Formats: sequence, C-alpha cells, structure tokens
Amino acid sequence: VGIDRSYYAPLDRETLRRYAAELPAGFPCVMKVFGELTSLVHPRTREPNPLFLEFDRFERDVLAPVSEVFADHVGALVFEFSPLRGRELPAAAAFEDRLGDFLRRLPSGVSCAVELRNRQLLTHSYLELLRSHGVGHVLNFWERMPDIGEQLDIPGVLTSGVVVARLLIAPGERYEERKRAFEPFDRIVAPQEKMRADVARLSEACALLGKVLLVIVNNKAEGSSPLTVHALAERIARAEAS
Repeated sequence: VGIDRSYYAPLDRETLRRYAAELPAGFPCVMKVFGELTSLVHPRTREPNPLFLEFDRFERDVLAPVSEVFADHVGALVFEFSPLRGRELPAAAAFEDRLGDFLRRLPSGVSCAVELRNRQLLTHSYLELLRSHGVGHVLNFWERMPDIGEQLDIPGVLTSGVVVARLLIAPGERYEERKRAFEPFDRIVAPQEKMRADVARLSEACALLGKVLLVIVNNKAEGSSPLTVHALAERIARAEAS
C-alpha cells in the first residue's frame, strides 16, 4: 500500500491512527514525505524553496507523529525529489552534499528511501551516500528516468535492506496523456512486458540478497493497478516455483 496523500501535507496523528486501525498488525506501507521538504524550488513560482530538506520540520511534522502512532506500518518513508528544469538542476555533487547533511541526522531504525526524477542525479557517489546511511534508492518506472531494468543493472543500486519499486508511467510518456487514455482504470490497456520482467528479476535479486521488496503500482503504468499487481504476483510466483 502506498500513501501518497502525505506528499501534499503532513498527516496528523489522528489520521495516522485511523489508517493504523484499518491495517493488519505489522502491515507495511510506503509513505511519501511531504513535498515542501523535497522540492528545491516552488512548483509554481520556481523560486528557491527555503524548506528544502529542513530536518527540524521533518522531525516535527513527519518523524514524531509517525513514530508515535504509525511505526508498526512504515515500510519506508519516501523522499520524492521533484523534477528540475535547466538551470534549476544542481550539480550532482552539490545535491549529494545537501542530501548527506540531512541523512546524517536521521535516527537509526527509520526506513527511508530516495526517489529521483532527474536521471543526472543517479550517480555512483549518490548510491554510495545512500548505502553509507542505510537509505534505499527507489527504482521507479517513470517518464524521464531509466526503466527498472536499466536501474537494476547499475552496480550497487540496492543500497538498503528495504527496496522500494514504484511503477508509475512508462518512460517517454506523459501523465495527462496516460490518464486520458487509461480512464476509468478498469482494464490493462498497455501491457508493459519488459517492466513486468524487470520487476520479477528485481524480486529474485532481493530474495537472493535477503532484502524486503515493496512494489507500488499506479494506474498509469498499464491501465489498472490492481490488475497489474495481480499479473506481477502470478509472474513472481511462477518464477519462484520453477
């Protein structure tokens, strides 16, 4: 289960308690950290965002309430870094310095993962930084990133014990176009055979390495997230049985 609502604003304790009451004990969710913390620039004005990676705000508005009432259900807290345009995009080293300052303050025992939306930031030094802090890299199937298989082929890409994959939009496609083509999301419209094969390969790699794999699927990946989940589960089960 992916909790995306938390990207738009932090979830208060009462909301988290309600979610926890609806989940089986120990059931893990992938929960986004709110976007004000992960946007280098304001999404509308494109001006610098003073709250970017503000640890005290993260500690107060995310870490404290989650730790108090939702700790049993956090598979990973995902930091989704919004795509940057042209001159907005920092050098990879500058981004890693800023990210490293934040990650160094994370308490032990908190499962976190980073999702990039600019392929220029996916470097070996970035992966090494995540590994040194026990933080995961999110393998995303998204319009402007390398596909799951290409990311999986990068040495050392599985940087933590919890691996998150997010299947969103096929590379080269666009959100609004996929939404119009796939609504009302009740059938598979565009099967992504390579994506499915890549996820099965990722599942096998995680099993061999003793890592936990959490896969989140969006309707815009193939047309219907429940049907994609079902197809992936069947494929992985067949592979494990063979």
